[in-house]
Amino acid sequence: MTGGWLPLRSQLIKFQGSVPYDRMRAVRQHHQSLVDTADVSSLSAFAQRLDHILALSVDGTFLSTLPYDHVYALLGIADAPADLPAELQPDYLQSYGQVCFAYTKFLIEQTGNLNMLARLGRRSVLGRLFVNEHEDIPSWVPDLRVRSYLCVKPDVRASVSFSANGRCMAVPGVFLGHPKNVVQPMTYDAPLLPDDVRANRIEEEILRKSANFNHIPFEDVCRSWLSSFTANTSYQNVPIDTMDRMFSQIKIDPHEASFREIDAKEEQLDEALFPIQQSFKTLLMSNAQFLTTSSFIGSLQRGSERTQEDDVVCVLKSMVSAALLRPSGSRFRFVGLVHLRCLLREVKFDEQFFSSREVRTFDII
Repeated sequence: MTGGWLPLRSQLIKFQGSVPYDRMRAVRQHHQSLVDTADVSSLSAFAQRLDHILALSVDGTFLSTLPYDHVYALLGIADAPADLPAELQPDYLQSYGQVCFAYTKFLIEQTGNLNMLARLGRRSVLGRLFVNEHEDIPSWVPDLRVRSYLCVKPDVRASVSFSANGRCMAVPGVFLGHPKNVVQPMTYDAPLLPDDVRANRIEEEILRKSANFNHIPFEDVCRSWLSSFTANTSYQNVPIDTMDRMFSQIKIDPHEASFREIDAKEEQLDEALFPIQQSFKTLLMSNAQFLTTSSFIGSLQRGSERTQEDDVVCVLKSMVSAALLRPSGSRFRFVGLVHLRCLLREVKFDEQFFSSREVRTFDII
């Protein structure tokens, strides 16, 4: 198959704009790095290349009329080996969900990296919300049209095992508690709270109660919580005082806001920060915010998904982020990634983190 033509069926397959060129240049550099570290013809090396390309080259920059070809069109770019397993060969008779299932399982088995689950529930740059809508596939299978946004390798890799039919994935991890004091996200099928009401509820139900529980001054809790957002590339150059000011402005009822004179410099600063403030507001309003029973502050990264009382917050090995799982009998369904914020100190999910805590196996279906 290497270097040959694949029987693709899309009427349109194209990379658009200048971004794909930059991304594909990064892919070529990544390919070169693999030449020195692995057998380029092995399935493992192919899986690393494909996983990297999927993270870089889709989500609005790669278009095709058939969803299948968001995967199949990349096989040649990733130098797929001639002995590609039968379940990975282009097959338009099976459902697109089955294609995602086969490739997700293959990539996890070969790379030991679960970061691709970050694609679940992500909204693409084209405005489409890609979720697992196929009832015939497991909850941990994402839509491969979406970038993962997590290209960083996890500090700890685990041996992920699968059941005989491949539908149950067993992953070691650490239980961190259940969500509590939840401020649920805005949804179309639930009463909508004004932005200021919701922001004040986040302060009262999460930040202030966290301060009381941990015996930490509220101001320190708030600044620590806001500083955690600066890890996001959108806010990394924004001072904490400015983040605090943006949060304070969101909490103000627009109907009761008093008019006051402001100097030209402050007005210009507000105008420059408006896109960032809107992004920050959307982040707060569109995701469930909560405390865990182990005093972490969490944010569910799954669009309008609402948490439930018996949901489990955990850290799975082979991921750089925490996860929210939903009990299903003795097993669990994968709900989404959770951004955890530990007050006044940074927590890394490294060997030390896992060695100092009880590790159990989560069976995810």
